Amino acid sequence: MNKNLLMLDLSDNLLTHIKKDTFIGVRTGVLDISNNKIVEIDNGAFKDMNLNHLFYYNNNDGVFVNSRYWYIDDSQIEVNCATQKTYRICIKGETLSSVDIPNKYSFSKSSLTSFVGWLITSDTLEIFDEKISAMGKYSEFLIHPESFEGLLNLENLILDVGPISLKENLFDPLISLNYLKIEIKYNPQSPSKYINNVLKTVPSIRVLEILNSDSINIYTFYGMQTKALDISYNKIIEIDNGAFKDIHLDHLYYHKNVGVFDNTRFWYIDDSQIEDNCLPSNKLEFTGDKISSINEYAFKGSNIQVFLKTLIIRKTIKSEFIIHPKSFDGLTKLENLELNVGLIQLKENLFDRLTSLNYLRIEIKYNPQSPSKYINNVLKTVPSIRVLEILNSDSLPSNKLEFIGDKISSINEYAFKGSNIQVFLKTLIIHKTIKSEFIIHPKSFDGLTKLENLELDVGPIQLKENLFDRLTSLNYLRIEIKYNPQSLSKYINNVLKTVPSIRVLEILNDVSINICNNPISNENSLPITGLYYTGGSIITLPTNALICLWNLEKLSISKTQLTTIEAGVFDSMTVLKYIYLAFNKLTHISTGIFNSLNNLITLELNHNKIIEIDDKSLIKSGNNNLQLLNLSYNEIPIIKKDTFESFKCSQLDLSHNKISHIEDNAFKDTDIHDIFLLNNAISDIKIKAWKIPLFTFVHVMKPSYFISFCSGKRTRVCDHSGSCEFKCIDYNSNPPGLG
Repeated sequence: MNKNLLMLDLSDNLLTHIKKDTFIGVRTGVLDISNNKIVEIDNGAFKDMNLNHLFYYNNNDGVFVNSRYWYIDDSQIEVNCATQKTYRICIKGETLSSVDIPNKYSFSKSSLTSFVGWLITSDTLEIFDEKISAMGKYSEFLIHPESFEGLLNLENLILDVGPISLKENLFDPLISLNYLKIEIKYNPQSPSKYINNVLKTVPSIRVLEILNSDSINIYTFYGMQTKALDISYNKIIEIDNGAFKDIHLDHLYYHKNVGVFDNTRFWYIDDSQIEDNCLPSNKLEFTGDKISSINEYAFKGSNIQVFLKTLIIRKTIKSEFIIHPKSFDGLTKLENLELNVGLIQLKENLFDRLTSLNYLRIEIKYNPQSPSKYINNVLKTVPSIRVLEILNSDSLPSNKLEFIGDKISSINEYAFKGSNIQVFLKTLIIHKTIKSEFIIHPKSFDGLTKLENLELDVGPIQLKENLFDRLTSLNYLRIEIKYNPQSLSKYINNVLKTVPSIRVLEILNDVSINICNNPISNENSLPITGLYYTGGSIITLPTNALICLWNLEKLSISKTQLTTIEAGVFDSMTVLKYIYLAFNKLTHISTGIFNSLNNLITLELNHNKIIEIDDKSLIKSGNNNLQLLNLSYNEIPIIKKDTFESFKCSQLDLSHNKISHIEDNAFKDTDIHDIFLLNNAISDIKIKAWKIPLFTFVHVMKPSYFISFCSGKRTRVCDHSGSCEFKCIDYNSNPPGLG
């Protein structure tokens, strides 16, 4: 016998006495001696066995007062265990102490003799009811309408017992039944051969799973209505045309069957709703209020380690919940952990064992004295973590869903239809590192009526009319567009005009600016207040490019090949306040481009190739609210006398250019609080010759501020003494005074 074992299973035998030398020389992580007739266990019986778990529940009324002499810790002895689905769950007090899948398991005996505790495993039939004298494998299993009397709250019923003969009103007492798994004994003479005749009186049914069927005809589900139908893992070789007509299915599961079906288009169900590539369950869920902690090594040595990817523990009565760094020992495959249980005290290395953890949902007990009060100190050793959802006593489920990875290349139609995330999901982010064409359909977002923010950082997407119509609350969209000059949807306003809630649009890596088609009308206008172009090969900002954006307040075009701004492009932009055209290829500022922008607050043209500014091209008529004109990091060689004459703004940044000469009277009649000239080729500062007013500060000695994209624009402003501070022009509020 191998004396170094992972598990030694001696359950369901006739053991009465465990002697001191019974297991001498044997080493195993798990010893199962449950369901025997043990009345005596010698002192030292488990010495040197290196046990993690000893299962000895359901024995012969033995009361053991000498367990402290067995050479095993009390925390490792499991005496209170029950089976839930395929899992054996052991609880010690209020603490979850062990979870595994035993080699054999049964339902407990019941006075309802029609519910025999039994299970078919391979070719074995185990019976735990002395009233049954014989039963062959897949023998018929009998139930009656009265069998379920009183189970008013039952939602899920799994009858993995063999073929069952259908009878009218069989499930009528189950008024809350949502999910049914069953194998049907077909009787062509019975009125109940059609399952719709049996289930038509169960209006709550939503999911039906049928086992070991070999054919589906047009009458099998006639008259039924259900959202999901599971006929997977059967022996189906034939499905008739029209088999699923008028059922109104969202999902049909039929993987792992025998037949190869070439008539799916005649089934009356869309191909996108047919699921034929599914894996066995890798999810374990606890629901209830008996557990208040997870013991150390609760999962160690368990055979669920190899496949468990999702663990959910949910309590209705929230209280402090205790876990330890070793509570999850062995769960190296776990990707999703939801602890909806109450407050949890953070500890260093708490989740270190979960080397594959991607998603964590938790409510944190705050301790201001603990080094672990900052969650990054706890999760910094979990490099796989991507999504973190933090709850508190008053919180709702997370309203953000994020996918990161390169496995997704499209979103199916009805992917979210019927999902319970519809009621709260407000932000959906899909991010791919390897960009390629990504396919979505108008029905891809069906049901997401609460979604406000959609980020598709995935690669180019082909625009289609009505593509986002289902998103009736959409406020922010980030997208890369696949340009098709022949398509009517090449103009974005044709796609988004039916989304009245849209306010902010961010476009990635585009080749041209195609927002508005011409002529413009009220019907084609967009309510967008913020437009951001980032990256791509845009060369020109055409005259009519923005003509349908009457409410635009913020415009950003950066990191493109932009060289030309056509005259008149801003003429209709009466409410435009912020323009950011940095990091492009502009070389020339023409007269009249910005003259009509009377509400402009910031104009940022830094990090371009500007060499020439036409005379008086920056002088504006009407009210002047300009706070910042940023021309830094360009190639301006000279400031002419008419370039800024009578110009008014709070800050003018000309730093990091090639200015070697400023003509006399260049700043005559200007109203500028700060002028920045550092890092230019000027050798002599001529305040009087340039006609710089006495109230204007000229900064030439050191860097005075740095422009970056904050929520609006961040500026480091310096005073006369050289003291500097950061200020930010916030796009979401009235900008603070600068200078």
